[in-house]
Amino acid sequence: ASNMDMVTLYCSILLLGMPMCWARRSAPNQGCTRGKCSKTSFLFKTKSYDGPAVTTIPQCRQDWVLLCMQVRLNTRVLDRLTVGRKIKLFRGADFTMKLTSRQNSLPSSFSYSFDVSAGGTGAIAVQRGRGLSVYGSVNAGDRGLYFVESCGPGCVVLYQRDRKFFDSLED
Repeated sequence: ASNMDMVTLYCSILLLGMPMCWARRSAPNQGCTRGKCSKTSFLFKTKSYDGPAVTTIPQCRQDWVLLCMQVRLNTRVLDRLTVGRKIKLFRGADFTMKLTSRQNSLPSSFSYSFDVSAGGTGAIAVQRGRGLSVYGSVNAGDRGLYFVESCGPGCVVLYQRDRKFFDSLED
Protein backbone atom coordinates (compact mmCIF):
# COMPACT_ATOMS: atom_id res chain seq x y z
CA ALA A 1 0.00 0.00 0.00
CA SER A 2 1.14 3.52 -0.75
CA ASN A 3 1.35 6.37 1.73
CA MET A 4 0.64 8.77 -1.09
CA ASP A 5 -2.20 11.28 -0.75
CA MET A 6 -5.15 10.92 -3.02
CA VAL A 7 -6.27 14.10 -4.71
CA THR A 8 -9.76 14.02 -6.12
CA LEU A 9 -10.81 16.52 -8.74
CA TYR A 10 -14.39 17.76 -8.53
CA CYS A 11 -16.03 19.57 -11.42
CA SER A 12 -19.32 21.30 -12.01
CA ILE A 13 -20.82 23.08 -14.98
CA LEU A 14 -21.36 26.79 -14.46
CA LEU A 15 -24.09 28.96 -15.97
CA LEU A 16 -22.48 29.40 -19.37
CA GLY A 17 -21.77 25.70 -19.71
CA MET A 18 -18.12 26.08 -18.70
CA PRO A 19 -16.70 23.57 -16.25
CA MET A 20 -15.11 24.71 -12.99
CA CYS A 21 -13.00 22.26 -11.04
CA TRP A 22 -11.40 22.10 -7.63
CA ALA A 23 -9.35 19.51 -5.83
CA ARG A 24 -9.65 17.86 -2.43
CA ARG A 25 -6.80 16.05 -0.68
CA SER A 26 -7.89 12.93 1.15
CA ALA A 27 -4.81 11.71 3.00
CA PRO A 28 -2.11 13.40 5.12
CA ASN A 29 1.19 12.23 3.58
CA GLN A 30 1.17 13.47 0.00
CA GLY A 31 4.57 13.23 -1.62
CA CYS A 32 5.55 10.03 0.24
CA THR A 33 5.72 6.50 -1.13
CA ARG A 34 7.09 3.37 0.54
CA GLY A 35 8.13 5.40 3.58
CA LYS A 36 10.27 7.85 1.60
CA CYS A 37 9.20 11.45 1.20
CA SER A 38 10.22 13.67 -1.69
CA LYS A 39 12.23 16.79 -0.96
CA THR A 40 10.26 18.85 -3.47
CA SER A 41 9.26 22.26 -2.21
CA PHE A 42 6.01 23.91 -3.18
CA LEU A 43 5.67 27.65 -3.75
CA PHE A 44 2.00 27.60 -2.79
CA LYS A 45 0.21 25.48 -0.22
CA THR A 46 -3.45 24.75 -0.72
CA LYS A 47 -5.61 26.51 1.83
CA SER A 48 -9.03 25.41 0.56
CA TYR A 49 -9.97 22.55 -1.73
CA ASP A 50 -13.64 22.75 -0.87
CA GLY A 51 -15.96 23.61 -3.73
CA PRO A 52 -18.27 26.01 -1.88
CA ALA A 53 -15.32 27.91 -0.39
CA VAL A 54 -13.62 28.52 -3.73
CA THR A 55 -16.80 29.18 -5.72
CA THR A 56 -17.30 32.40 -3.75
CA ILE A 57 -13.99 33.73 -5.11
CA PRO A 58 -14.67 35.84 -8.24
CA GLN A 59 -11.63 34.54 -10.13
CA CYS A 60 -12.94 30.98 -9.78
CA ARG A 61 -16.24 31.95 -11.42
CA GLN A 62 -14.66 33.30 -14.61
CA ASP A 63 -15.24 31.65 -17.96
CA TRP A 64 -12.77 28.98 -19.06
CA VAL A 65 -11.36 28.30 -15.57
CA LEU A 66 -10.47 24.59 -15.30
CA LEU A 67 -8.97 24.40 -11.81
CA CYS A 68 -9.21 26.88 -8.96
CA MET A 69 -8.02 26.79 -5.35
CA GLN A 70 -7.38 29.16 -2.52
CA VAL A 71 -3.70 28.99 -1.60
CA ARG A 72 -1.18 30.59 0.68
CA LEU A 73 2.32 31.59 -0.32
CA ASN A 74 4.96 29.36 1.24
CA THR A 75 7.12 32.23 2.49
CA ARG A 76 9.62 29.82 4.05
CA VAL A 77 10.38 28.37 0.61
CA LEU A 78 10.26 31.77 -1.08
CA ASP A 79 12.71 33.37 1.36
CA ARG A 80 15.23 30.55 0.79
CA LEU A 81 14.80 30.39 -2.98
CA THR A 82 18.07 30.84 -4.89
CA VAL A 83 18.76 31.07 -8.63
CA GLY A 84 18.93 27.59 -10.16
CA ARG A 85 16.76 25.91 -7.52
CA LYS A 86 13.78 23.86 -8.70
CA ILE A 87 10.38 23.95 -7.00
CA LYS A 88 6.80 23.05 -7.87
CA LEU A 89 4.07 25.66 -8.16
CA PHE A 90 1.72 23.63 -5.93
CA ARG A 91 1.34 20.08 -4.64
CA GLY A 92 0.00 18.03 -7.53
CA ALA A 93 1.58 20.12 -10.31
CA ASP A 94 3.17 17.83 -12.89
CA PHE A 95 6.00 20.24 -13.73
CA THR A 96 8.84 21.99 -11.92
CA MET A 97 10.00 25.57 -12.11
CA LYS A 98 13.66 26.64 -11.96
CA LEU A 99 14.33 30.14 -10.60
CA THR A 100 16.22 32.20 -13.20
CA SER A 101 16.17 35.59 -11.47
CA ARG A 102 15.10 37.26 -8.26
CA GLN A 103 14.77 41.04 -8.25
CA ASN A 104 13.69 43.49 -5.59
CA SER A 105 12.63 46.94 -6.71
CA LEU A 106 11.73 48.19 -3.24
CA PRO A 107 12.57 46.79 0.19
CA SER A 108 9.22 45.03 0.29
CA SER A 109 8.66 44.23 -3.42
CA PHE A 110 10.16 41.21 -5.16
CA SER A 111 9.76 39.62 -8.57
CA TYR A 112 10.76 36.08 -9.49
CA SER A 113 11.27 34.62 -12.97
CA PHE A 114 11.20 30.90 -13.73
CA ASP A 115 11.89 28.45 -16.53
CA VAL A 116 9.27 25.71 -16.53
CA SER A 117 10.26 22.06 -17.09
CA ALA A 118 7.22 21.51 -19.33
CA GLY A 119 8.33 24.36 -21.61
CA GLY A 120 7.43 27.96 -20.99
CA THR A 121 8.16 30.51 -18.31
CA GLY A 122 6.66 31.97 -15.19
CA ALA A 123 6.74 35.22 -13.25
CA ILE A 124 5.57 35.88 -9.70
CA ALA A 125 5.48 39.31 -8.01
CA VAL A 126 5.24 39.59 -4.24
CA GLN A 127 4.73 42.74 -2.19
CA ARG A 128 4.99 42.64 1.57
CA GLY A 129 3.95 45.46 3.80
CA ARG A 130 0.65 45.96 5.57
CA GLY A 131 -0.39 42.67 4.03
CA LEU A 132 0.80 40.25 1.42
CA SER A 133 -0.01 40.82 -2.24
CA VAL A 134 0.83 38.12 -4.79
CA TYR A 135 0.32 38.11 -8.56
CA GLY A 136 1.77 35.98 -11.30
CA SER A 137 1.39 33.71 -14.27
CA VAL A 138 2.99 30.45 -15.31
CA ASN A 139 2.91 29.08 -18.85
CA ALA A 140 3.55 25.36 -18.39
CA GLY A 141 3.45 24.54 -22.10
CA ASP A 142 0.88 21.87 -22.91
CA ARG A 143 0.29 21.37 -19.18
CA GLY A 144 -1.61 24.63 -18.85
CA LEU A 145 -1.69 28.31 -18.07
CA TYR A 146 -1.76 29.13 -14.37
CA PHE A 147 -2.50 32.45 -12.71
CA VAL A 148 -2.03 33.64 -9.13
CA GLU A 149 -3.91 36.67 -7.81
CA SER A 150 -4.77 38.26 -4.52
CA CYS A 151 -8.51 37.93 -3.94
CA GLY A 152 -9.00 40.11 -0.88
CA PRO A 153 -7.50 40.42 2.61
CA GLY A 154 -5.78 37.15 3.48
CA CYS A 155 -6.91 35.55 0.22
CA VAL A 156 -4.72 34.31 -2.65
CA VAL A 157 -6.16 32.25 -5.49
CA LEU A 158 -4.38 29.99 -7.98
CA TYR A 159 -6.32 29.00 -11.08
CA GLN A 160 -5.75 27.28 -14.39
CA ARG A 161 -7.36 28.78 -17.47
CA ASP A 162 -8.12 26.82 -20.63
CA ARG A 163 -5.90 27.95 -23.52
CA LYS A 164 -9.00 28.16 -25.71
CA PHE A 165 -10.06 31.22 -23.70
CA PHE A 166 -7.42 33.31 -25.47
CA ASP A 167 -8.52 32.00 -28.88
CA SER A 168 -12.07 33.13 -28.08
CA LEU A 169 -11.10 36.76 -27.48
CA GLU A 170 -12.03 39.15 -30.25
CA ASP A 171 -9.70 41.85 -31.55
